[in-house]
Amino acid sequence: MRWLLGSCAVLAAIGTLLNFMQLREQNAQLKALAAELSKLESAPPLPTIPPSGSAISWSLQGTQLAHQVALELAPLLKEAAPTEASPPPTTDDIPKQETQVDRADQQAALEQAKTIVDQALRRRKLEASDVEAIRSLRSRIRNPTEYMALRQRIMAALNRDELETSADPHSIIP
Repeated sequence: MRWLLGSCAVLAAIGTLLNFMQLREQNAQLKALAAELSKLESAPPLPTIPPSGSAISWSLQGTQLAHQVALELAPLLKEAAPTEASPPPTTDDIPKQETQVDRADQQAALEQAKTIVDQALRRRKLEASDVEAIRSLRSRIRNPTEYMALRQRIMAALNRDELETSADPHSIIP
């Protein structure tokens, strides 16, 4: 029983000591803050900015303030507006629609890339040459959704350990 009372007394003494140390540290911090505050109070005041010729009342809130700002800026925008309307676009400005040949080339590139991925999945190995071949076909595959589907197939196979690679891990996804 004595050892229990003795250990409680030791713990109380340690707690009191820690509390005292924390209070001293807080007092030191407060003194430092008070000194810094007195320095700031004794510093020269900031120069005041004279009010501009603007009639905007900054005490307005929300839509009232936005409306007031819009009224102030409207004359400036009218001055900056172009005086002549831009001419209508000519047929040269409008991009030409894809021809049937372009679509066939895109489809051929997509099929070739799918074939490369299928062969890699059958081999269970993605070679660096496969990645480079798919990357070279990327410029001919104009539909980003289809290209991303190929990339997702490769990533899913890698995550399921259905596909190994000897290439650098940072460059295996085309």
